[in-house]
Amino acid sequence: MPNRRNYGSQRRRSEFKLALILLILALLISAGIFVWFKHDKNPNNSIPKPEPSEVVFPSPDPGPTESSPSPSKTASSSPTAQKPTPSPTRGPTPTPTPTPTAPGSETTAPVVGKRGLAGASTAKRNPEAVKKLGASWYYNWSVKRPDNPPVEWVPMLWGPNTVTDKNIATLKKGKEQGHYKALLGFNEPDHPKQANMTVKQAIKLWPKLESTGLRLGSPAPMRPNGVWFDNFMQQAQQRGLRVDFIALHYYQDFTNPNAVKSLEKKLRKMHQKYHKPIWITEIGTLDIRTWGYKHRTAPTSPKAQKYMQQVTAMLERLPFVERYSWFKDSCQPGASQTKLECSLTTLFDAKGELTQIGRLYAQRAQPASDPKDTHVPKNPNT
Repeated sequence: MPNRRNYGSQRRRSEFKLALILLILALLISAGIFVWFKHDKNPNNSIPKPEPSEVVFPSPDPGPTESSPSPSKTASSSPTAQKPTPSPTRGPTPTPTPTPTAPGSETTAPVVGKRGLAGASTAKRNPEAVKKLGASWYYNWSVKRPDNPPVEWVPMLWGPNTVTDKNIATLKKGKEQGHYKALLGFNEPDHPKQANMTVKQAIKLWPKLESTGLRLGSPAPMRPNGVWFDNFMQQAQQRGLRVDFIALHYYQDFTNPNAVKSLEKKLRKMHQKYHKPIWITEIGTLDIRTWGYKHRTAPTSPKAQKYMQQVTAMLERLPFVERYSWFKDSCQPGASQTKLECSLTTLFDAKGELTQIGRLYAQRAQPASDPKDTHVPKNPNT
């Protein structure tokens, strides 16, 4: 029979050792928790979360030439898709009005990277007039380059009849000579009196536009959110066709105080959908009453100028908007353009001098942009 005394002593020593081990473990665990807690509370030791990014990644008469039909705005140029929806939110902060320059005293304005001109009248008769606007680029719906353009001139293949071997060869040569950097696609192909093309036609001809090697702008639809443009972009993506930037036209009810805010929302949605830079190739203060639509209030010159200030400030601010061009350079009444329709948007008068809104446009100097090449994404909805 074992000695009970020795057995009890051994048991007590074992229990003491076990308690000591447990105590040491408890102290180590406590120390670890303290260190972890202190580290977690120290902002210098934590990895900051990235800030969410807003960015995921530009009617005339160009003249009767073989390669440039004369586009025109008509009553069927419905601004339905562009007409802003009133918003209960507060409108954009008014931009201070610059002091206008006295008529006839204009000089060359500072060149602005985004700002351009959509014009085929004054710019055609006197290309140097473009300098008065401080624009860095302009176009006239044509593929025929003006003589010695004072700033960058961007060619356009207006419709299916302009996609000829001769014009494609001219564009390739112009690129080699450094005359051209970008090419604008078809003009309002969803309009029966403009390019008037089916999506199938546009897709079939698109590889020829790609072959020029120039940065390539999408067709500029009459309805940016319409079925035609959506189908074109989907088919271009499916076939791996190249579209480097989106070209859009917008004519709003500029008397609506929420117009600029509404346009910004539309542009953001368009960029989020296609993930491409945007050129607003036509925008202005046309009187949409001549198209059968109503203004919220009577259109006036001060309202047109206020809209110009606010919309150009917004376009300059959005990083994904590469360029924009004001329509139009000269209001010459004709069969399709009444003086009422374009009198509040024209930048030059009949003598080639800047109008009041033209002088205001020339004063909207902002830093230049730096366009970058992009391609059609494999999934434009991501």
